[in-house]
Amino acid sequence: MGKIAIRLFGRLEVRGPDGKHIPVVGAKLQGLMAYLALNLDMPPNRDQLMTLFWGDRFTEQARQSLRQSVWKLRKLLDYGSNEVVATFNDQVSLNSELVTTDVERFSSLVAQRKPEADLEAASLYPGAFLSNLYVREQDFQDWLLTERGRLATLACPAFERGAEYLLQKGEPDAAIALAQRLVMFDPLRESSHRLLMRIHAQQGQRAAAIQQYKNCSDILERELQVEPSPNTQKLLAEIRRAGFTGPDDLSSAPEPHLADVPGPTHGQTTVTVLPFSAQPESPETEALATMLSEELAAALSKYRWLDVKASPVAEARRLTTGDMQRIAANQLVRHAVDGSIRQLGQQLRLNVKLIGLEQGRYLWVHRYDHRGENLQDVVDDLSQTVAASIEAELVMLEGAGTRSLDESEMSAWDFYHRALSVQYEFSGETNREAQRLFERALELDPRFAAAMARLSYALVINAIYFGADPGAGLLDKALQLAREASRLDPRDAVCRFALGRVYLARGEYERSFSELHAAINLNPSMAQAHCALGDSLTYAGQMDTALPCFQEAVRLSPQDPYRWAFLNYGAMAHLFRLDFEQAARWAIESVQVPNAHFLARAVLVSALGHLGRIDEAAQALAELKRDEHEVSLEFLRRRMFYLRDQNQIGIYLDGLRKAGLK
Repeated sequence: MGKIAIRLFGRLEVRGPDGKHIPVVGAKLQGLMAYLALNLDMPPNRDQLMTLFWGDRFTEQARQSLRQSVWKLRKLLDYGSNEVVATFNDQVSLNSELVTTDVERFSSLVAQRKPEADLEAASLYPGAFLSNLYVREQDFQDWLLTERGRLATLACPAFERGAEYLLQKGEPDAAIALAQRLVMFDPLRESSHRLLMRIHAQQGQRAAAIQQYKNCSDILERELQVEPSPNTQKLLAEIRRAGFTGPDDLSSAPEPHLADVPGPTHGQTTVTVLPFSAQPESPETEALATMLSEELAAALSKYRWLDVKASPVAEARRLTTGDMQRIAANQLVRHAVDGSIRQLGQQLRLNVKLIGLEQGRYLWVHRYDHRGENLQDVVDDLSQTVAASIEAELVMLEGAGTRSLDESEMSAWDFYHRALSVQYEFSGETNREAQRLFERALELDPRFAAAMARLSYALVINAIYFGADPGAGLLDKALQLAREASRLDPRDAVCRFALGRVYLARGEYERSFSELHAAINLNPSMAQAHCALGDSLTYAGQMDTALPCFQEAVRLSPQDPYRWAFLNYGAMAHLFRLDFEQAARWAIESVQVPNAHFLARAVLVSALGHLGRIDEAAQALAELKRDEHEVSLEFLRRRMFYLRDQNQIGIYLDGLRKAGLK
């Protein structure tokens, strides 16, 4: 089967594997097709899509609209048994093995920086990205303008190099045509005007070259109220001077292009929170938007691995790609958080975007609906939830960014970020690799407190989930690391969290309470700390107090890499309080998370066994045995080494026994 070809430059066009045109009717359906096509490698979740296309609707209405649109796309792209439009968990995507786009090919060609590749890239760019598409939703328009600017920024240098190459080959007419297209795409780019001036002059068309200067001057005056740069004025003087022969006669170096300005060196991850906008504009909503952006910046600053910069702009406004890249270059900041507050009757809707400033593109979009009468409670709840979600997203982005680096060129922070992203894959092999990477970080920086803390936690995880012997000095080493990390940086919630988790694994629940409360006080947005506190309370027999901790962890970070664990520990709390129905409900949700550990399924089996739902329990047990071939009652008893209450162990194993486990 061939691929479905999607053209995104100019007017959207879709052709099937047989070359036949596929009509996509409706602006939002076209926009959805385009958004999925441009994000083949980073599939969006449903919340992102609902925010972009139906942000003015209530959640259920937006969800229904998205469901209908996905169904329409599936119907349009139905080619045999292969599924082109896929939905997995909360994500919607196009199958990258069955779809190709002109933008993907264009980006690959531009990255080569070779003359033939530049010319082919120019042939793929007949007009701006989705030049004829308009969707009324403001968040989509913001994304569209950002992507349009980003791709134009990539195109312009390629067009310039292509025109230079054609001129050198002795094809001046083709060079002029390409340079004219470039000026048409970005009339404010002076280097494009200079290129066209120089081509005209080298062909003896001095009058045309001077006229091009006047065109450039008029546009800059009309649009920006500035005159041409010294480079452009100098080129004009050279052209007017007798004997002009070409670029060797003048210093025509272009101004540095923003995309080529190096960003900050890789250390702490830099981020800024831009002023949020308010709709409708009123003193109340504007005050809320201001408070929220300020509180969000404060919440993010409590993650010690983030370097939160002051906002480079004083008021809410739409940023162009050029604005984003200028901020990245001038403020040495790599990411920005932007957002808008909308009041819909008694409901508040917050749309949040994480922007990669160097690339000039949206990396993550999410929306939050909230009801509440107390303004401060609304601000606190939203700022903590948004901060937790953004931190989790940045962890994954930073880890992905280190995958292409050779270890010889990696810094301590690079090793730290790669280790975190590897650890979140949650297997014995990836846990051991994460330990190695944290150790490499500490070799480069022996006082790296966060790396020490995460290494300590990796050792604890290895004992609880991956069969390492907790009695072979492992927990002693974990305790030593966590204590040293907390001594080096007692204000880092991660360090206090790690120390609390070691105490829990050692069965010292009361000592873990103190450290985990300290972690939450240092960073109320740290979902893992809330979950860990709930875990310790559960094993200490305080299940009713523990359950709100798990609920808070899930609320704070619904897309967290450890979400399965939040749900699994909540299921165990319900199990130990003999609420087997709720235990099964939480466990079912836990095992549906892609990186869930097999122990989550063991809790499900136990709950179903207690409920007498034997057929379901037998199916879950079969899946448990598939995931862990050596599973048995004794095997699982050994894994619960951190439980002091023999009654709790008995409840857990009794349910498994009722389900048929020996």
